[in-house]
Amino acid sequence: MRKKVFAAIVLVLTFLLPSASAMPGEEFYCIWLDLEEFDPIIDTGEDFIMKGTIRSGEAIDRVEAVLYDQRLLKVEKTWSWSADKGKNINSISLDRMKAKLMKGVTAGEKRLTITAEGHGRTFELLDHELYKCGYAEQIANISEKCTFSCSDRRKKILYDNSAKYRWVPESAEDMLTVTLPEGTTGEGFQVEWFLTPGSADIRFYDNDGTLIRQDVFGPDSFMPIISWFPLPEGTRYFTLSVPGSEIEELLVFERGKTPSMVQKWEETPEKWDLMIISAHQDDELLFFGGTIPWYNALGKTVGVVYMADCGHKRYEEALRGLWSCGLKNYPVFLNLPDKRLGSLEWAFTFWGGEDKITEMLTEQIRRYKPDVVLTHDFEGEYGHKQHMVTAYSVANAVDAAADLARYPDSAEKWGVWQAKKLYIHLWSEERTDLDWGRDIKGFGGLTAMEIARRGYDKHRSQQRGVHFSWGYEYPNWIFGLYSTTVGPDITGTDLFENIR
Repeated sequence: MRKKVFAAIVLVLTFLLPSASAMPGEEFYCIWLDLEEFDPIIDTGEDFIMKGTIRSGEAIDRVEAVLYDQRLLKVEKTWSWSADKGKNINSISLDRMKAKLMKGVTAGEKRLTITAEGHGRTFELLDHELYKCGYAEQIANISEKCTFSCSDRRKKILYDNSAKYRWVPESAEDMLTVTLPEGTTGEGFQVEWFLTPGSADIRFYDNDGTLIRQDVFGPDSFMPIISWFPLPEGTRYFTLSVPGSEIEELLVFERGKTPSMVQKWEETPEKWDLMIISAHQDDELLFFGGTIPWYNALGKTVGVVYMADCGHKRYEEALRGLWSCGLKNYPVFLNLPDKRLGSLEWAFTFWGGEDKITEMLTEQIRRYKPDVVLTHDFEGEYGHKQHMVTAYSVANAVDAAADLARYPDSAEKWGVWQAKKLYIHLWSEERTDLDWGRDIKGFGGLTAMEIARRGYDKHRSQQRGVHFSWGYEYPNWIFGLYSTTVGPDITGTDLFENIR
Protein backbone atom coordinates (compact mmCIF):
# COMPACT_ATOMS: atom_id res chain seq x y z
CA MET A 1 0.00 0.00 0.00
CA ARG A 2 1.42 3.33 -1.00
CA LYS A 3 1.06 6.02 1.66
CA LYS A 4 1.03 9.72 1.01
CA VAL A 5 4.06 11.51 2.44
CA PHE A 6 4.11 15.28 2.77
CA ALA A 7 7.30 17.26 3.08
CA ALA A 8 7.06 19.85 5.83
CA ILE A 9 8.70 22.51 3.74
CA VAL A 10 5.99 22.10 1.08
CA LEU A 11 3.24 22.56 3.65
CA VAL A 12 4.93 25.61 5.06
CA LEU A 13 5.49 27.29 1.72
CA THR A 14 2.11 26.39 0.27
CA PHE A 15 -0.27 26.95 3.15
CA LEU A 16 1.32 28.68 6.09
CA LEU A 17 3.68 31.42 5.05
CA PRO A 18 1.07 33.74 3.52
CA SER A 19 -0.97 33.79 6.76
CA ALA A 20 2.07 33.76 9.03
CA SER A 21 4.13 36.58 7.55
CA ALA A 22 5.19 39.18 10.08
CA MET A 23 3.56 42.58 10.29
CA PRO A 24 5.82 45.66 10.19
CA GLY A 25 7.74 45.88 13.44
CA GLU A 26 6.90 42.27 14.43
CA GLU A 27 9.10 39.21 14.59
CA PHE A 28 8.29 36.31 12.28
CA TYR A 29 6.24 33.56 13.93
CA CYS A 30 4.91 30.35 12.41
CA ILE A 31 3.37 27.03 13.37
CA TRP A 32 3.67 24.23 10.83
CA LEU A 33 2.95 20.54 10.45
CA ASP A 34 5.56 17.89 9.65
CA LEU A 35 3.22 15.24 8.26
CA GLU A 36 5.34 12.15 7.75
CA GLU A 37 2.72 9.57 6.80
CA PHE A 38 -0.97 9.87 6.06
CA ASP A 39 -3.53 7.52 4.53
CA PRO A 40 -6.99 9.10 4.35
CA ILE A 41 -8.74 5.79 3.59
CA ILE A 42 -9.40 3.98 6.86
CA ASP A 43 -9.98 0.38 5.92
CA THR A 44 -10.95 -1.45 9.09
CA GLY A 45 -11.00 -0.90 12.82
CA GLU A 46 -8.87 1.96 14.07
CA ASP A 47 -6.05 1.60 11.53
CA PHE A 48 -5.91 5.31 10.71
CA ILE A 49 -2.40 6.12 9.51
CA MET A 50 -1.33 9.64 10.47
CA LYS A 51 2.16 10.27 11.75
CA GLY A 52 3.77 13.62 12.23
CA THR A 53 4.48 16.53 14.54
CA ILE A 54 3.10 20.04 14.93
CA ARG A 55 6.05 22.39 15.39
CA SER A 56 6.89 25.99 16.08
CA GLY A 57 10.03 27.95 16.82
CA GLU A 58 8.32 29.31 19.93
CA ALA A 59 5.42 28.37 22.17
CA ILE A 60 2.21 26.80 20.85
CA ASP A 61 -0.82 27.93 22.82
CA ARG A 62 -3.56 25.65 21.51
CA VAL A 63 -4.29 22.94 18.94
CA GLU A 64 -7.72 21.81 17.77
CA ALA A 65 -8.81 19.03 15.43
CA VAL A 66 -12.35 18.71 14.07
CA LEU A 67 -13.74 15.61 12.37
CA TYR A 68 -16.77 16.60 10.31
CA ASP A 69 -19.22 13.97 9.04
CA GLN A 70 -20.12 14.89 5.47
CA ARG A 71 -22.99 12.40 5.38
CA LEU A 72 -24.76 13.77 8.44
CA LEU A 73 -23.59 17.36 7.97
CA LYS A 74 -22.38 17.73 11.54
CA VAL A 75 -19.23 17.56 13.64
CA GLU A 76 -18.64 14.00 14.78
CA LYS A 77 -15.68 14.56 17.08
CA THR A 78 -13.31 17.25 18.27
CA TRP A 79 -9.98 17.15 20.03
CA SER A 80 -8.20 20.07 21.61
CA TRP A 81 -5.03 20.72 23.56
CA SER A 82 -4.02 23.84 25.45
CA ALA A 83 -0.63 24.59 26.93
CA ASP A 84 -0.39 24.77 30.71
CA LYS A 85 0.24 28.25 31.98
CA GLY A 86 3.92 29.10 32.03
CA LYS A 87 4.96 26.10 29.90
CA ASN A 88 6.76 26.62 26.61
CA ILE A 89 5.71 23.75 24.32
CA ASN A 90 6.87 23.99 20.71
CA SER A 91 6.17 20.48 19.38
CA ILE A 92 3.17 18.15 19.68
CA SER A 93 2.99 14.62 18.27
CA LEU A 94 -0.09 13.72 16.26
CA ASP A 95 -0.26 10.43 18.16
CA ARG A 96 -1.93 12.27 21.05
CA MET A 97 -4.63 13.53 18.73
CA LYS A 98 -5.10 10.37 16.69
CA ALA A 99 -5.79 8.09 19.66
CA LYS A 100 -8.66 10.22 20.93
CA LEU A 101 -10.10 11.60 17.71
CA MET A 102 -10.39 8.41 15.67
CA LYS A 103 -11.58 5.97 18.33
CA GLY A 104 -14.99 4.59 17.37
CA VAL A 105 -15.34 6.78 14.29
CA THR A 106 -18.34 5.78 12.18
CA ALA A 107 -18.15 4.74 8.52
CA GLY A 108 -18.50 7.20 5.66
CA GLU A 109 -17.17 10.43 4.24
CA LYS A 110 -15.40 12.76 6.68
CA ARG A 111 -13.31 15.93 6.64
CA LEU A 112 -10.45 16.52 9.05
CA THR A 113 -9.24 20.01 9.89
CA ILE A 114 -6.38 20.84 12.25
CA THR A 115 -5.65 24.36 13.46
CA ALA A 116 -3.12 25.75 15.92
CA GLU A 117 -2.89 29.04 17.82
CA GLY A 118 0.05 31.05 19.01
CA HIS A 119 1.00 34.72 19.43
CA GLY A 120 -2.67 35.58 18.95
CA ARG A 121 -2.81 34.00 15.49
CA THR A 122 -4.54 30.93 14.09
CA PHE A 123 -2.78 28.67 11.61
CA GLU A 124 -4.61 26.16 9.38
CA LEU A 125 -2.39 23.09 9.38
CA LEU A 126 -4.55 20.52 7.61
CA ASP A 127 -7.84 20.40 5.72
CA HIS A 128 -8.31 16.98 4.15
CA GLU A 129 -11.06 14.53 3.28
CA LEU A 130 -11.12 11.11 4.94
CA TYR A 131 -13.15 8.00 4.33
CA LYS A 132 -13.91 5.19 6.80
CA CYS A 133 -14.84 1.98 5.01
CA GLY A 134 -17.90 0.01 6.05
CA TYR A 135 -21.66 0.26 6.18
CA ALA A 136 -22.49 3.92 6.72
CA GLU A 137 -25.42 5.63 8.37
CA GLN A 138 -28.19 7.16 6.32
CA ILE A 139 -27.31 10.55 4.87
CA ALA A 140 -28.83 13.62 6.52
CA ASN A 141 -32.44 14.14 5.47
CA ILE A 142 -35.75 15.40 6.86
CA SER A 143 -37.87 12.39 5.93
CA GLU A 144 -38.67 11.49 9.55
CA LYS A 145 -40.12 14.97 10.02
CA CYS A 146 -42.30 14.66 6.92
CA THR A 147 -45.77 13.15 6.87
CA PHE A 148 -46.21 10.16 4.55
CA SER A 149 -49.65 9.10 3.42
CA CYS A 150 -50.03 5.89 1.41
CA SER A 151 -51.64 2.46 1.43
CA ASP A 152 -48.89 0.92 3.58
CA ARG A 153 -49.07 1.82 7.26
CA ARG A 154 -45.38 1.06 7.75
CA LYS A 155 -44.35 4.51 6.51
CA LYS A 156 -40.85 4.22 7.96
CA ILE A 157 -39.94 1.62 5.34
CA LEU A 158 -39.53 4.54 2.94
CA TYR A 159 -36.57 5.98 4.87
CA ASP A 160 -35.21 3.09 6.97
CA ASN A 161 -31.88 2.77 5.10
CA SER A 162 -32.78 -0.81 4.21
CA ALA A 163 -33.74 -2.59 1.01
CA LYS A 164 -35.52 -5.33 2.93
CA TYR A 165 -38.91 -3.62 2.87
CA ARG A 166 -40.42 -1.72 -0.05
CA TRP A 167 -43.54 0.27 -0.83
CA VAL A 168 -45.53 -1.26 -3.66
CA PRO A 169 -48.59 0.62 -4.98
CA GLU A 170 -51.66 -1.58 -4.61
CA SER A 171 -53.26 -0.20 -7.75
CA ALA A 172 -52.90 2.46 -10.43
CA GLU A 173 -54.91 4.79 -8.16
CA ASP A 174 -52.73 4.19 -5.11
CA MET A 175 -50.95 7.47 -4.46
CA LEU A 176 -48.15 8.47 -2.13
CA THR A 177 -48.43 11.91 -0.53
CA VAL A 178 -45.47 13.51 1.26
CA THR A 179 -45.95 16.67 3.32
CA LEU A 180 -42.97 18.74 4.42
CA PRO A 181 -42.69 19.88 8.06
CA GLU A 182 -44.10 23.31 8.79
CA GLY A 183 -41.68 26.15 8.08
CA THR A 184 -39.23 23.98 6.14
CA THR A 185 -38.10 24.68 2.59
CA GLY A 186 -37.39 21.52 0.65
CA GLU A 187 -34.69 21.22 -2.00
CA GLY A 188 -35.70 17.89 -3.49
CA PHE A 189 -36.23 14.20 -2.89
CA GLN A 190 -34.36 11.08 -3.93
CA VAL A 191 -36.04 7.82 -4.85
CA GLU A 192 -34.30 4.45 -4.93
CA TRP A 193 -36.39 2.23 -7.17
CA PHE A 194 -36.39 -1.51 -6.82
CA LEU A 195 -38.62 -1.51 -9.87
CA THR A 196 -38.78 1.69 -11.91
CA PRO A 197 -42.24 2.76 -13.07
CA GLY A 198 -43.34 2.57 -16.68
CA SER A 199 -45.00 5.92 -16.09
CA ALA A 200 -45.05 8.46 -13.28
CA ASP A 201 -47.16 11.47 -12.35
CA ILE A 202 -45.62 13.79 -9.74
CA ARG A 203 -47.50 16.89 -8.55
CA PHE A 204 -46.29 19.69 -6.31
CA TYR A 205 -48.63 21.83 -4.18
CA ASP A 206 -48.19 24.97 -2.11
CA ASN A 207 -49.44 25.67 1.41
CA ASP A 208 -52.94 26.50 0.11
CA GLY A 209 -53.21 23.30 -1.87
CA THR A 210 -52.69 25.05 -5.19
CA LEU A 211 -50.92 23.00 -7.84
CA ILE A 212 -47.49 24.52 -8.55
CA ARG A 213 -46.28 22.04 -11.15
CA GLN A 214 -47.00 18.64 -12.61
CA ASP A 215 -44.28 16.36 -14.00
CA VAL A 216 -45.34 13.44 -16.17
CA PHE A 217 -42.91 10.68 -17.17
CA GLY A 218 -43.49 8.07 -19.84
CA PRO A 219 -41.77 4.81 -20.83
CA ASP A 220 -39.01 6.68 -22.70
CA SER A 221 -38.33 9.21 -19.92
CA PHE A 222 -34.98 9.30 -18.17
CA MET A 223 -35.52 7.46 -14.88
CA PRO A 224 -32.32 6.28 -13.17
CA ILE A 225 -32.42 3.50 -10.59
CA ILE A 226 -31.61 6.23 -8.08
CA SER A 227 -33.55 9.32 -9.16
CA TRP A 228 -33.48 12.93 -7.97
CA PHE A 229 -36.50 15.22 -8.20
CA PRO A 230 -36.08 18.92 -7.34
CA LEU A 231 -38.88 20.57 -5.39
CA PRO A 232 -40.27 23.82 -6.84
CA GLU A 233 -40.05 26.89 -4.62
CA GLY A 234 -43.00 27.03 -2.25
CA THR A 235 -43.75 23.30 -2.21
CA ARG A 236 -45.65 22.22 0.91
CA TYR A 237 -46.49 18.70 -0.22
CA PHE A 238 -46.19 16.51 -3.29
CA THR A 239 -47.86 13.38 -4.61
CA LEU A 240 -46.52 10.43 -6.57
CA SER A 241 -48.58 8.16 -8.78
CA VAL A 242 -46.17 5.43 -9.90
CA PRO A 243 -48.15 2.33 -10.90
CA GLY A 244 -46.13 -0.85 -11.35
CA SER A 245 -43.18 0.47 -9.35
CA GLU A 246 -41.48 -0.61 -6.15
CA ILE A 247 -39.80 2.02 -3.97
CA GLU A 248 -36.95 0.99 -1.67
CA GLU A 249 -36.25 4.43 -0.25
CA LEU A 250 -37.61 7.96 -0.53
CA LEU A 251 -35.59 10.67 1.17
CA VAL A 252 -36.55 14.35 1.38
CA PHE A 253 -33.87 17.03 1.73
CA GLU A 254 -33.99 20.52 3.15
CA ARG A 255 -32.74 23.35 0.99
CA GLY A 256 -29.08 24.07 1.71
CA LYS A 257 -28.68 20.85 3.72
CA THR A 258 -28.33 18.26 0.99
CA PRO A 259 -25.18 16.10 1.34
CA SER A 260 -22.94 15.63 -1.67
CA MET A 261 -23.74 11.89 -1.62
CA VAL A 262 -27.24 12.60 -2.94
CA GLN A 263 -27.13 11.38 -6.54
CA LYS A 264 -28.39 13.78 -9.19
CA TRP A 265 -27.71 11.84 -12.37
CA GLU A 266 -27.58 13.50 -15.75
CA GLU A 267 -28.69 11.81 -18.94
CA THR A 268 -25.95 9.96 -20.78
CA PRO A 269 -24.21 12.46 -23.12
CA GLU A 270 -24.37 11.93 -26.86
CA LYS A 271 -20.57 12.15 -27.29
CA TRP A 272 -18.03 10.53 -24.97
CA ASP A 273 -14.31 11.17 -24.75
CA LEU A 274 -13.60 7.95 -22.88
CA MET A 275 -15.64 4.74 -22.91
CA ILE A 276 -14.87 2.22 -20.16
CA ILE A 277 -16.38 -1.21 -20.86
CA SER A 278 -16.64 -3.24 -17.68
CA ALA A 279 -17.80 -6.84 -17.47
CA HIS A 280 -19.36 -6.51 -14.00
CA GLN A 281 -20.31 -3.87 -11.49
CA ASP A 282 -17.08 -3.25 -9.52
CA ASP A 283 -14.60 -4.14 -12.31
CA GLU A 284 -14.57 -0.50 -13.41
CA LEU A 285 -12.66 0.36 -10.22
CA LEU A 286 -10.99 -2.90 -9.25
CA PHE A 287 -9.16 -3.30 -12.57
CA PHE A 288 -9.14 0.24 -13.98
CA GLY A 289 -8.17 2.03 -10.77
CA GLY A 290 -8.34 5.81 -10.81
CA THR A 291 -9.26 6.10 -14.49
CA ILE A 292 -12.80 7.37 -13.87
CA PRO A 293 -12.06 10.05 -11.24
CA TRP A 294 -8.84 11.18 -12.93
CA TYR A 295 -10.18 11.81 -16.41
CA ASN A 296 -13.53 13.05 -15.17
CA ALA A 297 -11.71 15.66 -13.08
CA LEU A 298 -9.69 16.65 -16.15
CA GLY A 299 -12.94 17.59 -17.87
CA LYS A 300 -13.21 14.54 -20.11
CA THR A 301 -16.66 13.11 -20.77
CA VAL A 302 -16.35 9.66 -19.24
CA GLY A 303 -18.95 6.93 -19.77
CA VAL A 304 -19.18 3.41 -18.39
CA VAL A 305 -20.79 0.42 -20.10
CA TYR A 306 -21.56 -2.61 -17.94
CA MET A 307 -21.94 -5.96 -19.68
CA ALA A 308 -23.44 -8.29 -17.05
CA ASP A 309 -26.52 -7.90 -14.88
CA CYS A 310 -25.21 -8.80 -11.43
CA GLY A 311 -28.50 -7.99 -9.71
CA HIS A 312 -30.31 -4.91 -8.47
CA LYS A 313 -28.13 -4.50 -5.38
CA ARG A 314 -24.97 -4.49 -7.49
CA TYR A 315 -26.49 -1.84 -9.77
CA GLU A 316 -27.12 0.42 -6.79
CA GLU A 317 -23.60 -0.19 -5.52
CA ALA A 318 -22.21 0.71 -8.94
CA LEU A 319 -24.10 4.00 -8.95
CA ARG A 320 -22.85 4.87 -5.48
CA GLY A 321 -19.28 4.04 -6.48
CA LEU A 322 -19.40 6.07 -9.68
CA TRP A 323 -20.97 9.05 -7.92
CA SER A 324 -18.28 8.87 -5.25
CA CYS A 325 -15.72 9.12 -8.07
CA GLY A 326 -17.31 12.34 -9.31
CA LEU A 327 -19.14 10.88 -12.29
CA LYS A 328 -22.53 12.39 -13.09
CA ASN A 329 -23.15 10.78 -16.48
CA TYR A 330 -25.54 7.88 -16.02
CA PRO A 331 -23.93 4.57 -17.10
CA VAL A 332 -25.18 2.06 -19.65
CA PHE A 333 -26.33 -1.36 -18.45
CA LEU A 334 -26.47 -4.02 -21.18
CA ASN A 335 -28.11 -6.51 -18.78
CA LEU A 336 -26.44 -9.70 -20.02
CA PRO A 337 -26.71 -12.61 -17.58
CA ASP A 338 -23.93 -13.10 -15.04
CA LYS A 339 -22.39 -16.51 -14.45
CA ARG A 340 -19.01 -18.10 -13.83
CA LEU A 341 -18.31 -20.31 -16.85
CA GLY A 342 -15.72 -22.98 -17.50
CA SER A 343 -14.65 -22.16 -21.04
CA LEU A 344 -14.33 -19.19 -23.35
CA GLU A 345 -16.53 -20.86 -25.96
CA TRP A 346 -19.29 -21.43 -23.41
CA ALA A 347 -18.98 -17.83 -22.22
CA PHE A 348 -19.53 -16.50 -25.76
CA THR A 349 -22.51 -18.81 -26.23
CA PHE A 350 -24.01 -17.81 -22.87
CA TRP A 351 -24.19 -14.18 -24.01
CA GLY A 352 -25.71 -15.07 -27.38
CA GLY A 353 -22.64 -15.74 -29.46
CA GLU A 354 -19.66 -13.72 -30.66
CA ASP A 355 -21.56 -11.94 -33.42
CA LYS A 356 -24.37 -10.77 -31.16
CA ILE A 357 -22.00 -9.45 -28.49
CA THR A 358 -19.90 -7.63 -31.08
CA GLU A 359 -23.05 -6.11 -32.56
CA MET A 360 -24.20 -4.82 -29.17
CA LEU A 361 -20.85 -3.19 -28.44
CA THR A 362 -20.56 -1.82 -31.98
CA GLU A 363 -23.84 0.00 -31.45
CA GLN A 364 -22.61 1.51 -28.16
CA ILE A 365 -19.42 2.76 -29.81
CA ARG A 366 -21.33 4.23 -32.76
CA ARG A 367 -23.91 5.81 -30.48
CA TYR A 368 -21.52 7.50 -28.02
CA LYS A 369 -18.56 8.02 -30.35
CA PRO A 370 -15.68 7.72 -27.86
CA ASP A 371 -12.20 8.87 -28.77
CA VAL A 372 -10.65 6.33 -26.40
CA VAL A 373 -11.97 2.90 -25.41
CA LEU A 374 -10.62 0.95 -22.43
CA THR A 375 -11.48 -2.57 -21.34
CA HIS A 376 -10.35 -5.83 -19.72
CA ASP A 377 -7.29 -8.04 -20.07
CA PHE A 378 -7.53 -10.66 -22.84
CA GLU A 379 -6.61 -13.23 -20.19
CA GLY A 380 -9.53 -12.12 -18.05
CA GLU A 381 -7.30 -10.79 -15.25
CA TYR A 382 -7.59 -13.88 -13.04
CA GLY A 383 -9.05 -15.97 -15.86
CA HIS A 384 -12.69 -14.86 -15.65
CA LYS A 385 -14.27 -15.96 -18.91
CA GLN A 386 -16.75 -13.07 -19.08
CA HIS A 387 -13.83 -10.64 -18.72
CA MET A 388 -12.15 -12.41 -21.63
CA VAL A 389 -15.30 -12.31 -23.77
CA THR A 390 -15.61 -8.60 -23.04
CA ALA A 391 -12.01 -7.89 -24.10
CA TYR A 392 -12.18 -9.85 -27.35
CA SER A 393 -15.61 -8.46 -28.24
CA VAL A 394 -14.54 -4.87 -27.60
CA ALA A 395 -11.50 -5.31 -29.86
CA ASN A 396 -13.78 -6.65 -32.60
CA ALA A 397 -16.38 -3.93 -32.07
CA VAL A 398 -13.87 -1.08 -32.35
CA ASP A 399 -13.03 -2.34 -35.86
CA ALA A 400 -16.66 -3.05 -36.77
CA ALA A 401 -17.92 0.36 -35.66
CA ALA A 402 -15.88 2.02 -38.42
CA ASP A 403 -17.07 -0.35 -41.14
CA LEU A 404 -20.28 0.71 -42.91
CA ALA A 405 -20.85 -2.82 -44.21
CA ARG A 406 -20.99 -4.35 -40.72
CA TYR A 407 -24.18 -4.16 -38.68
CA PRO A 408 -25.95 -1.75 -41.05
CA ASP A 409 -28.92 -1.16 -38.73
CA SER A 410 -26.86 0.67 -36.10
CA ALA A 411 -24.80 2.33 -38.85
CA GLU A 412 -27.99 3.79 -40.30
CA LYS A 413 -29.21 4.91 -36.88
CA TRP A 414 -26.00 6.33 -35.43
CA GLY A 415 -23.52 6.48 -38.29
CA VAL A 416 -20.14 4.77 -38.29
CA TRP A 417 -17.38 5.73 -35.87
CA GLN A 418 -13.66 5.16 -35.66
CA ALA A 419 -12.36 5.27 -32.11
CA LYS A 420 -8.88 6.76 -32.10
CA LYS A 421 -7.39 4.46 -29.48
CA LEU A 422 -8.16 1.16 -27.74
CA TYR A 423 -6.41 0.25 -24.49
CA ILE A 424 -6.41 -3.23 -22.99
CA HIS A 425 -5.74 -3.84 -19.30
CA LEU A 426 -2.32 -5.47 -18.72
CA TRP A 427 -1.57 -5.62 -22.47
CA SER A 428 2.22 -5.91 -22.57
CA GLU A 429 2.82 -4.10 -25.86
CA GLU A 430 2.80 -0.30 -26.18
CA ARG A 431 2.53 -0.15 -22.39
CA THR A 432 0.97 2.83 -20.63
CA ASP A 433 1.43 3.36 -16.89
CA LEU A 434 -1.02 5.76 -15.30
CA ASP A 435 -0.06 7.56 -12.10
CA TRP A 436 -2.99 7.38 -9.67
CA GLY A 437 -0.89 8.87 -6.88
CA ARG A 438 -1.64 12.45 -7.86
CA ASP A 439 -4.16 14.65 -6.06
CA ILE A 440 -7.32 15.50 -7.96
CA LYS A 441 -8.81 18.96 -7.93
CA GLY A 442 -12.10 19.14 -6.07
CA PHE A 443 -11.60 16.06 -3.87
CA GLY A 444 -10.16 17.62 -0.73
CA GLY A 445 -6.62 16.35 -1.19
CA LEU A 446 -7.46 12.77 -2.19
CA THR A 447 -5.50 11.07 -4.95
CA ALA A 448 -7.05 9.19 -7.86
CA MET A 449 -6.25 5.87 -6.20
CA GLU A 450 -7.74 6.94 -2.89
CA ILE A 451 -10.91 8.07 -4.63
CA ALA A 452 -11.10 4.73 -6.43
CA ARG A 453 -10.61 2.88 -3.14
CA ARG A 454 -13.41 4.93 -1.61
CA GLY A 455 -15.61 4.21 -4.61
CA TYR A 456 -14.86 0.50 -4.45
CA ASP A 457 -15.96 0.42 -0.83
CA LYS A 458 -19.47 1.30 -2.03
CA HIS A 459 -19.55 -2.22 -3.50
CA ARG A 460 -20.25 -3.63 -0.05
CA SER A 461 -21.41 -7.01 -1.37
CA GLN A 462 -17.93 -7.56 -2.84
CA GLN A 463 -15.88 -6.88 0.28
CA ARG A 464 -14.91 -10.50 0.90
CA GLY A 465 -11.21 -10.18 1.42
CA VAL A 466 -10.69 -8.07 -1.69
CA HIS A 467 -8.63 -4.99 -1.01
CA PHE A 468 -6.97 -3.16 -3.85
CA SER A 469 -4.47 -0.35 -3.82
CA TRP A 470 -0.99 0.07 -5.28
CA GLY A 471 -0.17 -3.48 -4.24
CA TYR A 472 -3.13 -5.15 -5.93
CA GLU A 473 -2.01 -8.28 -7.82
CA TYR A 474 -3.67 -7.20 -11.09
CA PRO A 475 -2.20 -3.70 -11.33
CA ASN A 476 -4.98 -1.29 -12.17
CA TRP A 477 -2.64 1.36 -13.60
CA ILE A 478 -1.03 -0.75 -16.36
CA PHE A 479 -2.62 -0.76 -19.83
CA GLY A 480 -1.44 -1.39 -23.35
CA LEU A 481 -2.28 0.51 -26.55
CA TYR A 482 -3.86 -2.24 -28.65
CA SER A 483 -4.90 -0.12 -31.64
CA THR A 484 -4.49 3.52 -32.67
CA THR A 485 -5.24 5.87 -35.55
CA VAL A 486 -3.16 8.72 -34.09
CA GLY A 487 0.21 7.03 -33.87
CA PRO A 488 2.06 5.32 -31.02
CA ASP A 489 2.32 6.80 -27.55
CA ILE A 490 5.66 8.39 -26.78
CA THR A 491 5.47 9.06 -23.06
CA GLY A 492 3.08 6.21 -22.22
CA THR A 493 1.53 8.15 -19.35
CA ASP A 494 -1.80 9.41 -20.72
CA LEU A 495 -4.68 7.67 -22.50
CA PHE A 496 -5.26 10.86 -24.51
CA GLU A 497 -1.71 11.29 -25.75
CA ASN A 498 -1.72 12.50 -29.39
CA ILE A 499 -5.45 13.35 -29.20
CA ARG A 500 -6.37 17.01 -29.44
